[in-house]
Amino acid sequence: MTCNASPPRPETPPADANSDHDLAGTTASHRSVPVDPPPAGPLLLETVRAWRGVELAPHRYRAVAFRWNGKELGHLHTAGLLDVPFPREVRSLLIDAGWATPHRYVPHSEWVTVRVATTDDVDAALAVLRLAYLYRRIIRANSAAERDCIRSELDALELPDRLRERFDDLLAYGSAVQPAVSDQRAKRSPESLAPPADQDAPDAPKEAGNESHR
Repeated sequence: MTCNASPPRPETPPADANSDHDLAGTTASHRSVPVDPPPAGPLLLETVRAWRGVELAPHRYRAVAFRWNGKELGHLHTAGLLDVPFPREVRSLLIDAGWATPHRYVPHSEWVTVRVATTDDVDAALAVLRLAYLYRRIIRANSAAERDCIRSELDALELPDRLRERFDDLLAYGSAVQPAVSDQRAKRSPESLAPPADQDAPDAPKEAGNESHR
């Protein structure tokens, strides 16, 4: 079995990277969903699009969603905020390690946020999104060869010790250790749980050009 090592990210985004069709695989029927990327977005999107089985699609909250095997891995907002769901223990370990922050509107949910303001932020965002991708693959891994491949990819991420120990447990025991992120909860984007626009928490970031975003 050939391991699916993470392909290198492009040094610069392709010349046509600002096309919503090219970035998110949108069709004419989806053109009403805005998916314009943040400045550093094309670099991140082009990298993730190369991962085996990952699809990009418009997201209803002014974002591009990353999907694998029909499940959302996360989504990137036009303001440069990457939101990713994890099991609660993994989420807490990511925050403790400084790899992510609690979601700005629902900080106690399963979602974390990584800011992607410049190209310097892309590698950190890719690491968190790759971890979500590997987590989903662990849950579905049905062979020792696949688990060995995932283990090699985890090595490349150089995770903090406690986080790596947790993923080693998952690799050893699979979904018996920790159930997958609730699909029903993952389908509910954190923005759907946020307060109305006129009740935003103080200093809550707003999506540029979308005052109705919650």
